[in-house]
Amino acid sequence: MDYVAGWREATGAVVEQAVSFGTWFGGVRMRPARTFIGEVDEAEASGQVWRDEVRVRPTAELDRDALARLVEVDADPFEVELYERAADPQVLLIDRAQRSRAGQYARHVQRLRERQQRQGS
Repeated sequence: MDYVAGWREATGAVVEQAVSFGTWFGGVRMRPARTFIGEVDEAEASGQVWRDEVRVRPTAELDRDALARLVEVDADPFEVELYERAADPQVLLIDRAQRSRAGQYARHVQRLRERQQRQGS
């Protein structure tokens, strides 16, 4: 029995739903399965999971600041390397771009819903 099949037996339909909508990454379930109404394509569901993860994770600036405080107290070589990676301008730019893209999409979806409600009313 493979890993996913074992989870299906243990948890039933929730795992089936999670697997079918792409919320598994590397064999690890990242968040609870959602209930989708209607037809949802796998790419859209996967994109929504990514956008949710981007919104809830701490910003790269917060990570950098926390690691800086940690390095000030205890300059362990591993912690210094983590700080250097977190302080990399490219990492900060990528984090900002991902957050910006997730926000733009959320506003786009909100505008589409508002437009549908206006047309339906």
